[in-house]
Amino acid sequence: ALVAGVMYKKYTNMPPTERIIEDTEVEKSFKLVGKKTEFEVEDVPQLMQEMRASFFSGRTRSYAKRLQQLKQLKKLIDENEEAIITAIKADLGRPRFESVVYEVNLPRNEIKDMIAHLHTWMKPESKGMCLLTFPSQNTVQPEPYGLSLVIGTWN
Repeated sequence: ALVAGVMYKKYTNMPPTERIIEDTEVEKSFKLVGKKTEFEVEDVPQLMQEMRASFFSGRTRSYAKRLQQLKQLKKLIDENEEAIITAIKADLGRPRFESVVYEVNLPRNEIKDMIAHLHTWMKPESKGMCLLTFPSQNTVQPEPYGLSLVIGTWN
């Protein structure tokens, strides 16, 4: 399994609405981070360093990039649905119906919801005006926090 993939396109300081580009344009400059199927504890610092460098470069902040990553994640689930169900049956003995509902359809629907609301979630929020800084306008621009390391145990 691919641990972390980062696809990016260099952006300038354009407003978010002007950053929207075609998926094919983004795929021209593709870089994988952490392309391994298994990791040892000793590999974690290097992987985290690569992922931090990628995140702080700003490559993944644009609407187009986030949308593309969500679509790719959905495509991954769609293309590997049977493999996911089979692996869960082999590992946990979970019935097919439960696997389809909880491990395939639930994440797929969450991704669809994220795709539908992504633009709204990224939109700057107006916070009104302050007499102290008049005539300026206060806005809050939602930004991602960073990255997280998820370590899962497998039997």
